Amino acid sequence: MKYRDFHPNVKVRIWLTFMNHTLRMMVIPFMAIYFAERLGASIAGAVIVSFIIVGLISSIIGGYLSDRLGRRQLMIQAEIVMLLGYAGMMLFNSPWLDSAWMTFVMMIIISAAGGIHSPANQAMLVDVTEPHTRKYMYQMMYWLRNIASAFAAVIGAYLFRDYFFELLVGLNIATILSILITYFFIQESYFPNKDIAQDQQGFIAQVAQMGRNYAEVLKDSTFVIFITSTMLVVSVEFHLSNYVGVRLSQEFAETSVFSWGSFNWTIDGIRMMGLLQAENTIIIGVFSIMMGYILKNTSEKKLVFYGYLVYVLGYSFIAYSNSLWLLIIAMLLATIGEMCSVSVRQAYFSYITPDHARSSYLAVNDMSFQVAMFLAGAMVSLGSVLPSIVMAGIIGSLGLVGILLFAIILPRLEGKRDAAIGSNSTSVSA
Repeated sequence: MKYRDFHPNVKVRIWLTFMNHTLRMMVIPFMAIYFAERLGASIAGAVIVSFIIVGLISSIIGGYLSDRLGRRQLMIQAEIVMLLGYAGMMLFNSPWLDSAWMTFVMMIIISAAGGIHSPANQAMLVDVTEPHTRKYMYQMMYWLRNIASAFAAVIGAYLFRDYFFELLVGLNIATILSILITYFFIQESYFPNKDIAQDQQGFIAQVAQMGRNYAEVLKDSTFVIFITSTMLVVSVEFHLSNYVGVRLSQEFAETSVFSWGSFNWTIDGIRMMGLLQAENTIIIGVFSIMMGYILKNTSEKKLVFYGYLVYVLGYSFIAYSNSLWLLIIAMLLATIGEMCSVSVRQAYFSYITPDHARSSYLAVNDMSFQVAMFLAGAMVSLGSVLPSIVMAGIIGSLGLVGILLFAIILPRLEGKRDAAIGSNSTSVSA
C-alpha cells in the first residue's frame, strides 16, 4: 500500500489535518495556562472541563447526524461554526478588546463544532479505506500530525504570550482554507437510506431515536471495554497540556539548557512544556516509520501491551519531576511506548465498527477521548491542592487500570480482526 493508492478523500484530509493541526497546536495546548493566569488554577480546571462536556455532547449528536445525513455537508457546516469561534477568539484577544470570559464563550462554540465535525471526518476516512489498508493510513496521519506538532510546540511556546493575536489570525486563515478545500475537493462517502435522511420527525422523536441508536452501540461489551481502556490510557498524555503545563509554569525554575561564551539558552516552565511536546513529536516524526519496519514482525499483542506500559510510566514521571534531563528521558520512553501502540490500537478499533453505525461508534469512541480530557481538566483543579507526587500516582494508576482492561478483551479484538480481514479477502476473491 502506497500513498498514491489512497482514495482522494484520504489524500486531501491528510494534508488538511497537517495544516489545521499545526496552527491549532500553537494555541490550544496553552489555553489551560491562559485561563490559569487570567482566572486562577481552580477556575481554569472548571473551564477546561466545561469544554470537554460540550464536546462530549456535540460528538454524540454529530455521530447520530452523520449516520443519518452523510459526512461532507456536516463537516463543512461544523467548520463554518468553528471559524466563527476562532474569529471571536481573535477579536477578544486583539489590540482593541481583551476578555478572558468571552474567550471562554468562543472556546465553547469551537468545542461544540469540533465535536460535531470529528465523527463525520473519521467515519469518512474509514468509509473509503479497506480494513487491510487502515493501519498504514493511521500511521501516515499519525506521523504527519506529530511533525506538525513538533513545529507547533516550539513556535507556540515562544510566541503564545507575546503574539497570541497573530497566532489566532493564522488559525482563522487555515480554517477558511479548510472549508474551501473540503467544499471543492472532498467527495461524499456515505449515502444513508433516503427514508432515514428525509425523516422529518419531531424533536422529541429525534432525541428518542438517537437514544435508541446509542443504546444499541453500548450493548457491544467489547467496544465499551475497549473505549474505557482507551480513555484511561490516553488520559495520561492529556495531562501534559493541562495539569503538567500549569504545574511546570508554576514550579519549574528557569534553567540553562546550553551556554557558549556570552550565549546562554534558558527555558522556563512554559517553554519546558513546549520542549517536551517538541521532543515527543520530533522523535515520532523521525523514527515512527523506521519503528514500523523494525517491529513489523513483532506480535501486535506484545507491541500494544508493552507500548502502553512504557507510555503510562513515562508520562506518570513527567507529572512529578522538575528535572530538565529526567523529564527529557521520561518523554523519550513515553514516546517509544506511544509509537509501539497507537497505530495498532487504531487498527483494532476499525475492526469493531459495523458499516451501518460507523459514525455512532466513532462518536462514542470520541467520547472516550473527551472523558480523558475531562479527567485531565479536572486534574488542574485537583493539582492545586494535592502534591505532585500524589498526582503522579493517581495518573499512573488510571493508566495501569486501562492496560488491564485492554489485556482482558485482547483475545476478542484479535478474533474480530481476523474475521474482518478474512471477510474482505473473500469478497475480493469473489
